Amino acid sequence: LALRLVGGGFDECIDFTVGATFKTTVLDEYMFEMWDTAGQERYRSLLPMYYRSADVVAVVYDVTCSKSIQAARELMGNVQHDGNAPMALIGNKTDVDESRWRVDAHEAVALAHEFDAAHVHVSAKTMKGMAELSKVLVRLARAGRAPLPGVVDLNSSRRQRKKCC
Repeated sequence: LALRLVGGGFDECIDFTVGATFKTTVLDEYMFEMWDTAGQERYRSLLPMYYRSADVVAVVYDVTCSKSIQAARELMGNVQHDGNAPMALIGNKTDVDESRWRVDAHEAVALAHEFDAAHVHVSAKTMKGMAELSKVLVRLARAGRAPLPGVVDLNSSRRQRKKCC
């Protein structure tokens, strides 16, 4: 999912993230730094270091795995307890036939409401919902803090030139 957000492709040969992956991307005028730990227990103690200073926290669960929504609930509780960043709850793998889903959509939406979080269903494989996810993340960032001053839109026609001397 993080790879898709930064404009990368999808590799069906990769089942899950091994280790922790760090990615950055700019959506609108906001820079997003993403840590993908694939919910691995060994990284759980490091997570507060990242989400305490985050402007937005995206918690991803696998719609085909009931354990992942429970892990999402726990993480969202920790984020709410330790910080005040707006959250997005993201259900991934929606390309899979709904008969294989193990997380009820209503349960996920209720969990999002419980933590005052946005909820989005996506498929990193087919890109379904990815445009909506980008919009949600930017909306949450706007609700939090102003854009980073160091982020420059290189496509802007109104760039100002500074004199060197």
